[in-house]
Amino acid sequence: MWAVIFCALSATACVICMVSAIFAARTAARRSESPRAAIRSCELRLQSLEDSRTETTQLLADLANRLKMMRVRSASRHAEDSQAGPDPFRNPNEWRTMMNRKIAQSKLGGNV
Repeated sequence: MWAVIFCALSATACVICMVSAIFAARTAARRSESPRAAIRSCELRLQSLEDSRTETTQLLADLANRLKMMRVRSASRHAEDSQAGPDPFRNPNEWRTMMNRKIAQSKLGGNV
């Protein structure tokens, strides 16, 4: 009778060991996947950051070009405006007569 009890206990111990071995294998498989997934995640983050930096650099270059062109246009308009009429600070009387002439033209809608 004791032999039957010991055989049953050893069979139960074997089943418990097999179940625990299966769970240990699953846990080990999950843990071995975790570093690979973390490495992939880091690589994807790094790629995303590099893409973002490239886009930001391009955007800043475009904005710098726009600003430069705005300054060039402003300078050229200022040069055109200064050539269009007398300087109000240097020749106030000539400037006043020119402005009065422009106002009269705009009111009459023609050349005066």
